[in-house]
Amino acid sequence: MKSYRRVLCIGCNFLCALLSLYSIATFFVRRGVGNMQVLGAVCFRYFTVDSNLFCASLCLVSAIWLLARPHARLTGALSRWKLAATTAVSVTLLTVVFFLGPTMGYRPMFAGVNLYLHLICPLLGIVCWSFLDPLPPLPRRASFWGVLPTAIYAAVYLTLVIVRPTWPDFYGFNIGGKWYLSMIVMLLATWLIALLLVRPVRKRACNLDSI
Repeated sequence: MKSYRRVLCIGCNFLCALLSLYSIATFFVRRGVGNMQVLGAVCFRYFTVDSNLFCASLCLVSAIWLLARPHARLTGALSRWKLAATTAVSVTLLTVVFFLGPTMGYRPMFAGVNLYLHLICPLLGIVCWSFLDPLPPLPRRASFWGVLPTAIYAAVYLTLVIVRPTWPDFYGFNIGGKWYLSMIVMLLATWLIALLLVRPVRKRACNLDSI
């Protein structure tokens, strides 16, 4: 991997991590805006916040790994976890664009730091994964790693919204009592997103040394 591309990769990973962490930190000094008007640790009930924190963590680890090992690729284990994180923020971005935006309005979705959490940071994470990260070849079955964050969150959301109502249905996934359809659609869509993210990596990893 050429040096300028590696520098760009490290910089992009750091930028994604810093913007995400800054945006999440604002919930602890002032109330959120748009569709996430909460204060403090309550923000972690949103998949948006969880997925961005997960992606920020993996971007930060990746950047440090690449700094410490100037000629190494990311390990297979780190790549799988980063696939899961990138898939998670991709789900955040696409859910906002195709579901929450049309049903709740795009203005609150991109108000204040929501612009970073719903758009800019997910895009940075996708760019790092798809075009910059020096990744090893990944089999198609690695795509199931991408489903893990959504599946775990879906189980928590189902429990706290349907089984033991504690949270409001702030994503509207139980409209008409059809939570089961929302869950099936979200899990299938997440898996397809993960498959799409694995595909270019399988091709790029084989020719990484010549990039």
